[in-house]
Amino acid sequence: MTEFYSSQKFKDNLVFTFQFSTIEEVALIIRSLKSNALGLDQISLEMIQLCSSVILPHITHLINCCIEADYFPTAWKTALIRSLPKVSSPESPSDLRPISLLPTLRKIFERVLMPQLRKYSEENEIIPNHQFGFRQNHSTTTALLHLTDTLIRNLDQKLSSILATLDYSKAFDKITHELLLAKLSYYGLCNSI
Repeated sequence: MTEFYSSQKFKDNLVFTFQFSTIEEVALIIRSLKSNALGLDQISLEMIQLCSSVILPHITHLINCCIEADYFPTAWKTALIRSLPKVSSPESPSDLRPISLLPTLRKIFERVLMPQLRKYSEENEIIPNHQFGFRQNHSTTTALLHLTDTLIRNLDQKLSSILATLDYSKAFDKITHELLLAKLSYYGLCNSI
């Protein structure tokens, strides 16, 4: 699979590049963020919000420099991991859910990049219509409605339906990085990420 994606292109001349952000966009993102959890940098969202009138141009400049240089700061790649119990009295590590507390500037940077990636993937029909996870205006409810509609339609037409479901435990940890990079390249994303 890696070889296929490495040697092919989804569409000829399809190349994604991130666009610079504006002070207004960064201000809107800062206002929309909710979490005040501190990452390793110990910079809280509240601190940034309190002095945003002074530092907003500098944060925007930093983000645009990162975009221009195709650079993701090393300090933003490290998270503080905390464990939350899945059950009332956890007895083993499997009873805990790890969460990553990310640096606030990373959250802002990602919020600048995500809408651009979403727009690119939707305009170029990269994400399948029936993928419901990690998409705006899609949810588990949307997925269930689609499934129920399909099953009822098949029943009405006296057709059989077979449903197979898979749930990969720790799926992200099991992905082949070479395949992931090859797929990003296939979709014209490799130079920007």
